[in-house]
Amino acid sequence: MQTADLKNAVVTRLQGGLGNLLFQYMAGQSLADHLNVPHHCVAGEGIGHGSALELVGIEPSYVSVPAFMIKRAGKKRDRSLTDFLRTGLGRWPLMPVREPQFHYWPGFFDLKSGCLLSGYWQSPKYFSELKTPPASIMAMNAVLNRIEPSVVSGIREGTTVCIHIRRGDYLKEPSALEVHGLIEPDYYERGHRMMEELHAPDRYLVFSDSPDLAREALGHLPKVVFMEPRPQEQDLALMSLCHHHIIANSSFSWWGAWLGRREGQTVIAPRYWFSPQTLRKKYVLDLIPDDWVLL
Repeated sequence: MQTADLKNAVVTRLQGGLGNLLFQYMAGQSLADHLNVPHHCVAGEGIGHGSALELVGIEPSYVSVPAFMIKRAGKKRDRSLTDFLRTGLGRWPLMPVREPQFHYWPGFFDLKSGCLLSGYWQSPKYFSELKTPPASIMAMNAVLNRIEPSVVSGIREGTTVCIHIRRGDYLKEPSALEVHGLIEPDYYERGHRMMEELHAPDRYLVFSDSPDLAREALGHLPKVVFMEPRPQEQDLALMSLCHHHIIANSSFSWWGAWLGRREGQTVIAPRYWFSPQTLRKKYVLDLIPDDWVLL
């Protein structure tokens, strides 16, 4: 944590799990690169501290921001806060910028320095001004070096498909289930058939936060190997090694596929990223790259 000239910087409010954090960090860094100013982060509702980003080799510059500002940054336009920040009484000259919509916001790169970004910013279009690609910002090789060599080499040999099944928090938290919904086994079965037709891969590697449920759903499919649970950064690194991907409605497996980009790669993503009631409010196609397959 450090003292910084916040008026001449971009500050990103971090929230959520590793997949969400990566979107937020890369968008903030992209805007900072566009403006040619420093990028800082603050985590949670108070003084900045470490986050899961360090697990993948990202070392953000953390700054201290008053708790009231962090709390208000996530709300809709707050006139009293805006007026406060515009006066000489405010010691923290940051203008809160709340993500106005789920899909890409064209006004993002019109923002000026001295802004506090609050949102999820889930579109690769926000990465367009990055001077260093996301894969180079992260240190996934260092993560791989902490995994048994036989596991790493086993994924690299032959043609492998990563399948990600997310169940844990979607099942445990009713509010999360209401927003995200669940991807049914039929989606994975159809993805499996498509991969067989396109690539006839050697193995399908299943990563899941609910291994027992994953086995129950996909145990009948041929050539399926269920990966042992590992720390999240190790799962992400291993997923990125796979040649092709069948992802869940999860920013975590989105990043596994994005980091694993290569020529001839096929990525299958669920057409229904959210529950039906949520999809009526959100346009999600800016999240999905044009060369990915919606199923």
